[in-house]
Amino acid sequence: MFTTFDDNKEEIDLFINNKFPKGLGVGWDSTLSHNVGGGTIEQKRLDDYLVHKKGDFGLITGHNGVGKTAVFVFWVTALAVRHGVKSILYSCENYNSQLYVMIMEFFACKKIEHFTAKDIKESRAFMYEYFKIIDSTKKSYNYIDLMKSKKQWAEAEILFVDPLSKLDKFTGEIRGVNYAKLAAYDYTKKMVSDINAFKVSNNCSFWLSAHPTSSASRNRQDGKLMPPTDYDIDGGGALSNGADAAVVVHRDKDGDDPFTSEVHVKKVKFKKTGGAETHRDYPVRIKMISGGTGFVDDKNRNPIELSKQMYNDRHTTRQPQIT
Repeated sequence: MFTTFDDNKEEIDLFINNKFPKGLGVGWDSTLSHNVGGGTIEQKRLDDYLVHKKGDFGLITGHNGVGKTAVFVFWVTALAVRHGVKSILYSCENYNSQLYVMIMEFFACKKIEHFTAKDIKESRAFMYEYFKIIDSTKKSYNYIDLMKSKKQWAEAEILFVDPLSKLDKFTGEIRGVNYAKLAAYDYTKKMVSDINAFKVSNNCSFWLSAHPTSSASRNRQDGKLMPPTDYDIDGGGALSNGADAAVVVHRDKDGDDPFTSEVHVKKVKFKKTGGAETHRDYPVRIKMISGGTGFVDDKNRNPIELSKQMYNDRHTTRQPQIT
């Protein structure tokens, strides 16, 4: 029942010597400063708040139509370019072809109608090597079904499920528990428990997208729609409490700058390996490139362009075979 210091000495020594693996960023770093209440707050960029850690349970939310999926898919595309991170995507609110085109345009940093034959070949090879998309057009799934996809692609480090509200309910039985008979809150708690067991046993991050409740969509100040929190979703308490990371994506679609997205990192469970919560009033702001082919930070930097040389260096001696 009990563990000892000696049982954990190897990992503890890594922390003592500052050698424990850190989470992976996409290349958006360095610091901004803001004057607040007579003092100065240092606001860092996305890599200081949101990093990829294998084996995390992440939660992402935001109002309808703000671009949650686009921001997340851009982030995992940038991780693939910079670090070779492989992802499985399930998004039943987008056509399969839309996801493919989104990734291709993010990778090439241009609209697909402007692709050359070389662009098509290279972006297709990139997708084949780093992404698998679960077909959402012919069958609906529950979260247990989607977890099984990891067995079909052991190299995947991220499983993204979008959105929670469109998943079928799992009605089977696991370890003597009949899920069909569980009340909604108890079902959510069991789902969180199963996701946390999955992430550990598979060393794979599980990111779940969830819509906020209708009441959150009525939260306005001075006529402006306010960003939801990670608790403003159905089952929010159980989900957010059980997650390692929670992110809110917000965009004022009717404001003066409708192409700028705010990334609010609301929870980071273990900061020693990277990441932190953003200040309430100073989220990370990223701007969509004209035509929707990516995002840039306040210095107009696209992390995929910044990381292309790293990607090219990994592929100078090999090319993935496409079947």
